[in-house]
Amino acid sequence: MEQRMLAAARKGNIHELDDLIGRNEQILEEMALEGAGHTPLHVACVSGHLDFVRELLKHMPKLAEKVKPGGFSPLHIAAARGDVEIAVELLKVGTHLCSVKGWERRIPLHYAVINGEVDVMEILLSTSPESVEETTAREETALHLAVKNHRFKVLVRLVEHLKRHKKEQLINWKDHKGNTALHLAATNKNFEVVDFMLRGHALASEVVEVNALNESGLTPLDVSTPSPGGARDREIREILTRAGAVRGGGRSNSLALRPVLVDDDVMEEGDGHQLDRKPVTNAPQSSSLLTMKKLNQGGESLGDIRNALLVVAALIVSATYQSVLQPPKIIQDDNDKNSFGGFGQINYTMSRGHIN
Repeated sequence: MEQRMLAAARKGNIHELDDLIGRNEQILEEMALEGAGHTPLHVACVSGHLDFVRELLKHMPKLAEKVKPGGFSPLHIAAARGDVEIAVELLKVGTHLCSVKGWERRIPLHYAVINGEVDVMEILLSTSPESVEETTAREETALHLAVKNHRFKVLVRLVEHLKRHKKEQLINWKDHKGNTALHLAATNKNFEVVDFMLRGHALASEVVEVNALNESGLTPLDVSTPSPGGARDREIREILTRAGAVRGGGRSNSLALRPVLVDDDVMEEGDGHQLDRKPVTNAPQSSSLLTMKKLNQGGESLGDIRNALLVVAALIVSATYQSVLQPPKIIQDDNDKNSFGGFGQINYTMSRGHIN
């Protein structure tokens, strides 16, 4: 009977639902207990059958609270799909559904943000305004997820919501790596977001912490590493600089030694996950790089450093060349005394000179 119920949910067959409940009034309760969270309501939400969802909720409202093994409640599914009508129907059970945590402690709002479902997002926020403060297992807010998944329209609406409810400081919230939304925008070279946060009229200039440090001691300006021929990179760095951005005092504030950002977790499988990036700061450093770091900390430009190294190299080559052409006087004297025997003496003396 369970398989028949799931098939009815996939098809949205209400007559079959009524027939099965007539045969066994406890079938929904039994499926909720035995199915490890996978219920006909989940199936109906995935299939988008609004009328079937209504009928199920009439018989057993608490099905709306069940979280399936993959980490989704029925409202998570409706939010991810952008199904406004089903989301509204589910919320009639209770506003507490907005805070049900699924995979990696994500709430329905997070999936609406990840997938760019603005209409559902606004319904969730109006139903539970405080849900915007919920964070994932990675300490990400909805703002982090919007930036990571390139949902600019969503970000704008989120900022408007924060302003209405006087929660603007959430913009500076740091994830588990200490990155703010501005760090992520600078890292991903997202000009639109950086421009909106620092030059747009939506936020007061003092709201965004332009010099916030992440766990590596890097500011948004530090992580906005330029790429060859990247005009957009230059624009981003100009916006940051004009907003008062400076380099951090962390483990790597020179161009030569700035950490390389590597991908360490893949964005959503089919629902918009993007890459987290982390700086590699424990790589071995060569002596030349350490020298460049010291010089650069003194304020010299990379061009000055390069010129200085070239001068030093030229002096070393010149000194070596002169030592070969003009051997020590003792060697010349030996050579004058015995031109044949002196050859062996010269080789021996030169060899010892290199060893010493």
